[in-house]
Amino acid sequence: MFLAILNSQDGLIAELLRNLGLTENLRTGLLEILQSPGYREGSNQVFDRTGKRIGFMNADEEGNRYVGDTDGKPLKIRMDPNGETVILDEAGNLVQLDSEGRIQNTSQ
Repeated sequence: MFLAILNSQDGLIAELLRNLGLTENLRTGLLEILQSPGYREGSNQVFDRTGKRIGFMNADEEGNRYVGDTDGKPLKIRMDPNGETVILDEAGNLVQLDSEGRIQNTSQ
């Protein structure tokens, strides 16, 4: 959609970008992103509404989907009364994910 705006000859945003001299740099940058190797691969990461990674989409042998850690260990996700996302293991223990998405620690 943004590429279409950049290619447009009319419209307020297109005119503003042209007047600021940003059109070509934005077009070039956007095309580099769209053509990059990782762009079309997608991701199975799951994020909450604040951008916090809360797990990964996984599937069991029957194809049933669930949220789990990087290794496929199932996780339970809930919201606490303050609206914060809470990640629990299968037993209901509070857990955190490390930078690679594995269960880091368990508090009981």
